[in-house]
Amino acid sequence: STTVRLPRAVHLALNGKATAPIPVEGITESPSPDSKADDAGTAAGLSVVRGMQRVIDSLGARPIELLKDKTVGVRQLTGLSKTLNIGEEELRRLIELGMSARLLSRGEPKNMEGNFLAPTELAQTWLDASLAEKWQLLLESWTTSTWTNEGRTLAHTNDRLPGFRQKVLQVYLRGAKPTFEESLRFHFPLFATHTADETIAELRAEAEWIGAIALERPTSVLIEGPEAAARLTPDTVDYFLIQADMTVLVPGPLDPETHQRLESVADLESPGLASVYRISDASLRRGLDRGMTGEEIHAFFAAHGEVPQTLEFHIGDVAKRHGTLRSGPALSYLRSED
Repeated sequence: STTVRLPRAVHLALNGKATAPIPVEGITESPSPDSKADDAGTAAGLSVVRGMQRVIDSLGARPIELLKDKTVGVRQLTGLSKTLNIGEEELRRLIELGMSARLLSRGEPKNMEGNFLAPTELAQTWLDASLAEKWQLLLESWTTSTWTNEGRTLAHTNDRLPGFRQKVLQVYLRGAKPTFEESLRFHFPLFATHTADETIAELRAEAEWIGAIALERPTSVLIEGPEAAARLTPDTVDYFLIQADMTVLVPGPLDPETHQRLESVADLESPGLASVYRISDASLRRGLDRGMTGEEIHAFFAAHGEVPQTLEFHIGDVAKRHGTLRSGPALSYLRSED
């Protein structure tokens, strides 16, 4: 007796929104792959891969404690965002995508109180895979993800989201002309009418973020399937340029083993298909702490590029100051030069 069900048009009008007409004539086409869209989509997709690698590495070294309801708190998200230098919105997407791909999981470790977010065993397998295989898994996991952006990170799921994504992607596959909105209303009038504009905009932003669409066109991974990632992903390189100012320019993606070794002795300064790393006292000490000797660090750089004399001296100086623990059985003492 106190409520009324309004037609959609009246509801929109009461909220100050115009009712969009449903087109009765639409354009259906079969878009062909576009090189510019493929390049832009590949760059976006590989950026997500790099972001996921950094999240896994960070949580592997230091898992973050979750709130009592097993969600990621604002403070934890902000702290991890500053540590990785990744925006909070993108970091949230990466965490939820990692959960969907089973690269991340929540759990309560033995002899510890509270739930933590940390990488799974599958994450190491993923890290050892090729770039194309990494991107392919993330693409497939994104299409089936049910995590929503409502509330805190990992707070809510919506089982209808995979179906929503398929409708949005189908519009691009059928030709988003003359505009995406009109094409969506033509092909899926009920979905377009009853779904919030914000939800549709978020789905389109995610599709562009993961590399399924680019420049308002579908990329080859959407037209041909995730298997096209192998063709679009650039070949790995096995060399880099070491500058006298302690920066390392990597002209392309590295193979997983070289990438992990470089991450041990240098800090990522500028991510991208061509990335820049910086060598510092702290980064060299990190490599030494992980079991490498000064000679091994020098040999690693020499195997992948020309080592400037300044870096050679720098490695030697840090290695000399890197102390070792010694134990004495007679007096039972520990001595450290560090």
